[in-house]
Amino acid sequence: MLFGQGKSYWDRRGRSKTVSANPKSLAAHNLVGKSSISYLYLRNSPGQAVSIKGCERFTVSYMIIHSPESDSLPLDQTAHNTDGFDIRATFNILIDNATVRNQDNLHSTQFRNNIYALEVAVFQSYTKLHRNAIAECLESEKDINAIAQANHRLYRLLDSYLYHYNVKHCGGSALLWSAQHGQEGTARKSLRENANVQGTDGSKDKKPLFLAAENGQKKLVKLLLENGASVTGHGQCVSMVRQ
Repeated sequence: MLFGQGKSYWDRRGRSKTVSANPKSLAAHNLVGKSSISYLYLRNSPGQAVSIKGCERFTVSYMIIHSPESDSLPLDQTAHNTDGFDIRATFNILIDNATVRNQDNLHSTQFRNNIYALEVAVFQSYTKLHRNAIAECLESEKDINAIAQANHRLYRLLDSYLYHYNVKHCGGSALLWSAQHGQEGTARKSLRENANVQGTDGSKDKKPLFLAAENGQKKLVKLLLENGASVTGHGQCVSMVRQ
């Protein structure tokens, strides 16, 4: 167990006095070649709990990051700017069986590639942290199924968030992906969970209806129109429906 003495660094607004100066509880830097850190309890971190930088093929497992001292403080004095993991210039890492509690975010990342967060529990934090952890792993419907097969309990906990919030990954989302690739089942589930039928892919500003029409997905065009998709500016969609 590592004690971070976090209360000494949190100010009355719940923010760090000087974010850049706050020490991290643990630093794992420049570890390359199947390195790992396991079975640690980091308590009351002053700032971001674990700094991971310049690592490759690195695993963090069975770690608890918790700021219990924050529980007894007034809301405006609780821990803030205390991400669980600060990940930079790191490739192919696995965070497995980690519990992050009373931290500001699950992780803050820069220059990342192939970072997987599996069996991660985030307590007393924002709903978006749950879905973002899983969104990191998703590129297609197959990836969703892979998560289900690997860990059914985790999948059941987070599955509805993926569709309800139309989680984006690399500019896409479950609904956008299904519209483009003709995956009617995924599209129906997204719509049942009230995903935004007018949401765009961000980079090219294409909506699900446009992607479905552009790729000749007639069933998806019809389904999206039935669920309120606008045909404004989508003459291609109108002509497809008439067919």
